[in-house]
Amino acid sequence: MKNRVLLRWLLINSLCFTGMFLTGFLLIKLFPHPMLGLLNRWFSLIELTGGKRMAELPSRMSAFIHIVTRNSFSVLIAFVVGLLLLAPPITTIWGLFYSLVAFAVPSITGSPRPLNFWILIMFEALFLIISATYSSVLASEIFGIEPKKGPLLEHWKRELKTLLTYFPERKRNWREVFDENAKESIFFIFIVASLLLFGAWFEVWVY
Repeated sequence: MKNRVLLRWLLINSLCFTGMFLTGFLLIKLFPHPMLGLLNRWFSLIELTGGKRMAELPSRMSAFIHIVTRNSFSVLIAFVVGLLLLAPPITTIWGLFYSLVAFAVPSITGSPRPLNFWILIMFEALFLIISATYSSVLASEIFGIEPKKGPLLEHWKRELKTLLTYFPERKRNWREVFDENAKESIFFIFIVASLLLFGAWFEVWVY
């Protein structure tokens, strides 16, 4: 695995998330009530897909298991999207979501978020960005598409023209790339699992 490619993907995904996070903050300042309505619709969609509020869960352990399961599913989505070379668009969407969560309600109530909230946001953003970044690096090796403006824009244009059914030609075998990066994959799993468990523990017993 090339460190240059890893750092470039990490930079791209981090910038997409942070850029949309700050843009969301500005939109909330300009249009607080419509953005709060968007957040409520987003939460309604999450509930339709099985998401539950903390008050609905019978115990702290149930809440812990639910949060780990929910966040693991998000990590899986991040990983799969990264393998399709679509991590920047999805990290942009996450940036908007977390911006709404962070700023929409305080903009109406006037009550700032506590420090623990920002720590929790940091952990959730980390495991999502790391997951999307690692799988994007693997995809770059498999399809031979560098994380640069030209190749990525050309790929996304083809995706849009074919309604996301376009799949680039593989330059290397999937199994070969995964076998070659076995040690890195174990380290990645350890880091993400640690963030998932600590984040869930923090949300249930600290936050």
